[in-house]
Amino acid sequence: MTSKNPRTGSFYDAEDEALIKEIEGGAYDFDSPLGQDAVARLKAMAQNTANPKRKQITTRLPDRDLSKLRAIAMQKGIPYQTLIASIIHQYVEGTLIDK
Repeated sequence: MTSKNPRTGSFYDAEDEALIKEIEGGAYDFDSPLGQDAVARLKAMAQNTANPKRKQITTRLPDRDLSKLRAIAMQKGIPYQTLIASIIHQYVEGTLIDK
């Protein structure tokens, strides 16, 4: 019998499901060759990378520009604030490409 993994949406069989339960239940001990301090630092860095701190800002845009941004965001299926944040991020990283 196969079932759908709620996290990934992919299918796995009973053997995979049993192995997942064993791993998540702590049946295996995965010791790191790194010390606990190094592991804690790496976990903190990964957390900051995955969920960077954000700061709310307020800015004023011309209505025409905001309307265009909203239309583009709608076409992409993302919120317009996310599009604006992405554009700013690409600009500061130097990866924004001009047409």
